[in-house]
Amino acid sequence: MKAVLVLGVLSVTGPAFAQAPAIMAVKVDVSRVSTPTVIAATVTIPIASSACNLVASPVPPVTLNPGQAEYDDPANPTRVCRANVAALLAALPAADYTATGSYVYADGTVGGSSTSGPFTRWDPQILRGFRIVR
Repeated sequence: MKAVLVLGVLSVTGPAFAQAPAIMAVKVDVSRVSTPTVIAATVTIPIASSACNLVASPVPPVTLNPGQAEYDDPANPTRVCRANVAALLAALPAADYTATGSYVYADGTVGGSSTSGPFTRWDPQILRGFRIVR
């Protein structure tokens, strides 16, 4: 009776131990606020290249020329990871944007997404015609 019970438990609980694939990266898609379905830029950030186990940054009411992406730390749900996306965002023309982030799993599956608040990419204008006169 014990052997049958143990085998029954093993066969029932065996599949319960299957683990989901590991989270390997975060895919970031950037779109203009005016055309949210058109992706203006995309990058995949390996988790290993992010700084993790950090306290979340406060979100300012206006985000001007951001340089970092922040997302939930897959290893510690009460903390965040931060990755440098300054080069990606600096290459965009001046406009208002949002970004969508999704986890990328070891098997290539891309998980559900979360959208950031709006941010602005702004280029300061060059002052032309400046002179010192008498």
